[in-house]
Parts: sequence; C-alpha cells; structure tokens
Amino acid sequence: VYRQRIAARAAEATRGQRQHVLLGYLRLALVAAGIVVAWMSFHRHSISGWWLLAIVAAFVVVARRHSAVLQATAEARRAMRFFERGLARIEDRWAELPARGSDIDASASLFAEDLDLFRRGGLFELLDTARTSAGSDALSAWLLAPAEREAILARQAAIAELRALTSLREELASCGEQDFERLDVPRLAVWARAAAARIPVALRWLAPALVVLTIAAAVWFFATDRGWPLLVVVVVDATITFALKRRTSALFAGAERASRSARLASVLITRWERQGFSSPLLADLRSTFGQEAGAALARLATLALMIEHRGNLIVRILDAPLMYSVQLAGATQAWRRRHGDSLERWLRALGELEALSSLATYSFEHPDDPFPELCDGDARFEARSLGHPLLAASRCVRNDVAIGDETRLLLVSGSNMSGKSTLLRAVGINAVLAMAGAPVRAASLRMSPLRIGASIQVNDSLREGRSRFYSEILRLRAICALAEEHPPVLFLLDELLDGTNSSDRLTGATGIANALLAAGAIGMISTHDLALTEIAAGDGALRNVHFEERIENGEMHFDFKLRDGVVTTRNGMALMRMIGLRV
Repeated sequence: VYRQRIAARAAEATRGQRQHVLLGYLRLALVAAGIVVAWMSFHRHSISGWWLLAIVAAFVVVARRHSAVLQATAEARRAMRFFERGLARIEDRWAELPARGSDIDASASLFAEDLDLFRRGGLFELLDTARTSAGSDALSAWLLAPAEREAILARQAAIAELRALTSLREELASCGEQDFERLDVPRLAVWARAAAARIPVALRWLAPALVVLTIAAAVWFFATDRGWPLLVVVVVDATITFALKRRTSALFAGAERASRSARLASVLITRWERQGFSSPLLADLRSTFGQEAGAALARLATLALMIEHRGNLIVRILDAPLMYSVQLAGATQAWRRRHGDSLERWLRALGELEALSSLATYSFEHPDDPFPELCDGDARFEARSLGHPLLAASRCVRNDVAIGDETRLLLVSGSNMSGKSTLLRAVGINAVLAMAGAPVRAASLRMSPLRIGASIQVNDSLREGRSRFYSEILRLRAICALAEEHPPVLFLLDELLDGTNSSDRLTGATGIANALLAAGAIGMISTHDLALTEIAAGDGALRNVHFEERIENGEMHFDFKLRDGVVTTRNGMALMRMIGLRV
C-alpha cells in the first residue's frame, strides 16, 4: 500500500513541478505583456487601457492557480515522506531516520529510561506520527501514565476504526503548510482566557467609520489641496490609537507567534470535522470541535499573523491613520470573548486524536500485533510468543511469559549477554503499550491493569554524589511505595542489588521480593548470581527460569530461549579469555 501511494504521489509531484515551471513562465510573460501594453496605452496612446486591466485579471487567475499547484505539490511530497517513514518502520530501518527532537521530561518515571521509551531510536520515535506537539504530548502522557480499563478499551476501539483509514492518515500527514509545529497549549489557553484590559465595544464600530473619514479626507486633500479635514481626522485617529496602546499591547501579548501553529491546527481540525466515526471515543472527540473550531482557529491564525505584521515599517506608519492596532485589538477581543473558553479543549482533543492516529498507524504497519485482553481479578501478565517491538523481526526471539496465580515472581538467571535484560524490557515495554491502549508485540497477551516499576538502567550520579547502589535502593524504595497503591505493580528488577556483597545481596533481595509480593505485586528479577536463585519467596510464588549459551570453536552462541530451572552454564571466564585477558 505504501509503495503504491509513494509512486502515485511521486507522479503528482512531477506533474506539479512541470506545471509550476510553465505557470512561472506564463506569469513572467504576463508581466512583460503588461509593461508593453502600459507603455503603448499611456505613452503611445495606441491601444485602450482596458487591455491592461484584462492582463492584470489574467495574472491574478494564473497566480492563484500557481499557488494551488505549489500547495498540491508540497502536499504530495509531504505524503511521500510520510509513507517513506512508514516503509522504514515496516522494514525496521526507522531508527536511521532523522529525529524530530523531543523535550519530554520523564525524570519522574519509574520505568521510562529503563525501557528506552524516549531515547533516540526508542518506542516514542517508533510510534509518534503527530503533526503538532499537542499530539506528541498526548502520546507521551499515555505512555507514561497507565490508563483505566474503560479508557484502554475505548482507545482500542478507536484505533481499530482508524487503522483502516489510510487515506485519512495520508491527508492528515500532508495537509497544511508545515511538517511539524509546536503548540504551546497552556500558553495559548492562558492567553485565550486572560482578563486583559478591554477595548470599548463602541470603538469596534467607531474605528471603521473614522478610517472611512480618513480616506475621504485624503481624497478631498488630493482633489482640492485642502488638508485641514485630513489633519483633524488623523489627529483624532492618533489620539485614540495612542490612548489605547497599553490595552492593545496587553491583548496582543501571547498571540504574536501563534499564526503558524494555529493555521496548522485549523487545517487538521477541519479535516477531522469532515470525518464521521462510529467508535464512542472518536465520536466524542470529534463532537468537541462542534462546527466552528476549524474556522475559528483559521481566524485566530489570521489575527496572529496581522499582530506579527505590526512590526512592519509600512504598518507602523499607517497604524494611527488607519487605526490598525485598535481595529485588530477589537477583533482579537471579540475572538477571545466568543472562543476563548473553548481553545484549550479544542487543542487537547486534537492532541488526543493525533495520538490515536499514531497508534493506529503502528497497528496498520504491524497487523500481526494484537490488542491485549484486559482481565479483572488478581494481578497477572500472561503472554504467548512475546517479543520486543524495538528489535528487528529478523533478530527478535520470542518467549512465553506467565506471571500470576501461583507463580507471581519469575527469577531469571543466566550468564552475561544471554538475554535477561532484554526479556525484562520486552515485558515492560509491552505492558506500557497495553496500558496505553495500543497493540502489543506478542501472539497474545492477557493481563490485568498494572502499573510498572523498573530498575534496569540505574546509574550513579557524580553531580548528586550518589553511587549506583544508592541510586538503585532509592529506586527500589519508590517501587515498593508504588506497590502499596492500586492497581497492582509489575516490577522488573535487573541484577538486583548487584553493588553490594553476596550476603547482604541475598538478604536484601529476599526482603524486597517478599515485600513486593505481600503488597500484591507481580514481577521478574534477573541475576547472574546463582545465590539469588535461593530466594525464599512465600507460598511457592517464585519460579526459576533461565537463559543459556554454548561455546563452539571458541565462539559463544546464544539462542535467547527461556527455559525452566536455574542456569547451569557460565561464560564469564570464557568471555575474558576470548577478548585476550590472561585469566
């Protein structure tokens, strides 16, 4: 599908480029013809001046057509880029694509860094196809905060409906003028609702009348050489303009740089407004816009652009005589009075729709990934053929993982590089996808609603004066605190307490594991220290599983398949000797 659409849009872009060149030459020819006709009409008086008017009209028609061709060509190229990025995701080349950049603060999360959600080549980059930062922010919030069961089911239904709407996603990816735009929703919302100094309503009607008088006085001046009426009207205009300068500036503050973002948001919302939906969540978000959101945001974009133009020299000169700032402030005030309370709601709804579209794109590009089944009752995570979504299909080894009922703790033993950490990350990242409402990388997944706490990638901090061990136990304290809340916690602890001696490690690991299980949590602990396989988890809740390796002809081989029991092989000494250490 993507290759076919790329070919079709490439053909459109090629035709558009040819038309662009032809229309450019035609505009140049019309300009030259206009110069010749003007010379022959006004200098030689050999032809009627109406011919010049006809050429001007033709130039306007050609210019409008040229603008439409340029817009269509730009949209075709933008659609090509969208589908090319999709092909890269399907072919597992997406990590090589240029990053759009992200300033998401996940420092408070107990799993984001451990599961590579927002790093370069991470899950967020794989999923995010939003055109605005509102969509990216909504998606990141869903990944960081597990949703309630009803919200997850509603998102699943919405994604299932959007998944088949490839043409809609193409239009959303290609429409407008920018590839990506930052929507500072909180700032725009504050501006829209702010109780700034108001312009008297009467001036909204008086200002245009004064402008008409100014123009009439100017015509009178040029016709009769009498300038006092023009002087009087301009003085009145200037007096009012400067008297209201503080109020107009207050009305404009915060909207100067909103023209591009509001323009793109208006185009996107207009496209969503035209689409009918059957799933309740999509229909509800669509109804948030009503019938006016797209047009209202287009009007805001125009006002914001006019506000930006106040810095133009010509506009500054004509500001007082034409009462430009006063009229613009009145129009801005009217917009805020009518739509100010709705702006944030519109932009939040747009962000959620973009987040759903991102997840629908992922679902379309990975048709074998099912939605998880959410179940009630005790905590559980039961996956068949579970894989890591960030690994290429050719390298991804899948395993069955079952946690819940009697087995509430899997202790994964194995040597270095055998796949322990990758398995923990695969479980965690699929749980994140499931709790966001997205499909998962597995043949099937049945789970209860879970919160995630991970200690996989905990580092020391020179700036804060913390060792890795101290950073780890702080994280463990936070995970234990989270486990006291509801819904239950899925804990993922890699090389638990690796920074202390064997005796303290076993004692501490036993205490932490039993505390988490007592709080109703389920999870996985990985280790290469076989002493930890003797953790005495209450009521037989612990099950030992392992990864193993083999050495053939001096080379180490891993199959990354999970097996029952405790690992019986070791590779530490072999690895050291393989790289040349004399041990």
